[in-house]
Amino acid sequence: MRYMTIISSLLSLLLTSCSEVYFEQPQPPGKTNISAFPHKIHGLYLTPEGDSMLSIYNNHIMYYMDQEKGLRFTMNDNLIARKYRGDYYININDTENPYWMVFLFTFKKGNLLLKYPDLQDGDLEKFRKIATIREANEFHEPLFSGYLLNPSLKELRQLVKEDFFMATDTLVKAIK
Repeated sequence: MRYMTIISSLLSLLLTSCSEVYFEQPQPPGKTNISAFPHKIHGLYLTPEGDSMLSIYNNHIMYYMDQEKGLRFTMNDNLIARKYRGDYYININDTENPYWMVFLFTFKKGNLLLKYPDLQDGDLEKFRKIATIREANEFHEPLFSGYLLNPSLKELRQLVKEDFFMATDTLVKAIK
């Protein structure tokens, strides 16, 4: 239940009109989990407005919305990070269902782009040409609403290339 509260809070903060998108397994498929983030990305990242910040250190991610509210994530069986082609895939599993939410951390020139799958109605068919995307009502899952994917590595690469993961926040590295 603790993870459900954390996940709900994180999603409400990062997302506005995005549909819920889940994956059947941690992404990218077939890649190794990392046990800690490399030293070069450790630090404090701030939004340009200064209203949110994210801290990355060893095996922890801390997301602060304001001075009073913060979320701390530690890598474990329900939070898995994987690196692929310079990006970090943050996979979060809620213990109440078997599916994974996936965030993509992209680092460019001192900035951290937080990305999340964004399935707008007009894009659904475009992405279905790349990978199978099932809707919750297709398999009558009581604990799940939204969309479910299980892409191959090749399909995931194509989804990333076609902007399936959209930037929800851009943060600038403030402290190393």
